[in-house]
Amino acid sequence: MATAPTTFPQFSSLPTELRRSIWEEAVAGPSMHVVDGLTLAANHHPPREASWSKHEYIAFLDSVPSIQDEDSQPKMKWPRRCTRDPSMYLHRRFQRQACHEAASVSSLKALNVNTVYFPGQARKFDYDNDRDVLHLRFSSQYHAEYVEQTTSSHGSPHFSSIAEALEAHWSTEMALTVWQARRIAIDVRETLMPLSLVEIEYLASCIQKGLECIYLIDDAEERGSKSGPEHLNASSLQQRGRLYRLLHSRQLKKNVGREPDVFQGVGKTYREVFDLEKLGWTEAHPAFGFACRLSASIDAQQYDGGEEVFKGVRVLLAEEDYA
Repeated sequence: MATAPTTFPQFSSLPTELRRSIWEEAVAGPSMHVVDGLTLAANHHPPREASWSKHEYIAFLDSVPSIQDEDSQPKMKWPRRCTRDPSMYLHRRFQRQACHEAASVSSLKALNVNTVYFPGQARKFDYDNDRDVLHLRFSSQYHAEYVEQTTSSHGSPHFSSIAEALEAHWSTEMALTVWQARRIAIDVRETLMPLSLVEIEYLASCIQKGLECIYLIDDAEERGSKSGPEHLNASSLQQRGRLYRLLHSRQLKKNVGREPDVFQGVGKTYREVFDLEKLGWTEAHPAFGFACRLSASIDAQQYDGGEEVFKGVRVLLAEEDYA
């Protein structure tokens, strides 16, 4: 049986404007950019390259290992969940390298740019700070090695990776990037271990400056091996129920009638959902408690600072794109 071609041989024969439109559509946003906030302890992993040594005991940002870029990754043991990077900044980078025509339409055109620094790799990238989302994944290499042993039967870790990151000294680059970000996403799974009110207030203080939205990401693909509702899709979660109204009670009118947010990743689309009950949430669910407390803390801190731009905590369902 013949297999489908992986390329389009006639692409170069298309009219120039059509080719440019295709290149532009391939990197169209709003987009998702995934980065890991890492902490490394020297006594918990093998020797590393010298470029990493200065980051021992310091939290910093780095790119998750990916099948697209695995040769450039440092020789370190990473979480098994980091097998593919859906970040759009990588796709934009690869597209710029394809040809001169692709490079000319793939450059970032944004008035408000935020820069993400990867100090261990001596790399950085820019993204549209008004439209795109910075997806922060908190993890430590030591805990990643034992994540399976420290997880309950319901998929809840016995430690908070967010609390661990807050205890670390943040690098200047990480602090600046997070401080300037206007839209930040966090995995729902990282909120399952409750944080204290002091920890939530401290987290809010690190991100609240100019922050417009916090997104909690629920991954549809991960539901197949965990308890809770499965086979859900974003289109079936558009009913705004009681939990949604409680979460957005401060700005309910603005949040009842608006369209759901949608963000593009590589091979994934992140769609906002409203029916938190169908996700398996209750008022006692740790993610709901985290969302309510973090939202209230950011609101209060922005009010005290005279800059009230926060629109609330929203929930995204990450769905695989299938051809």
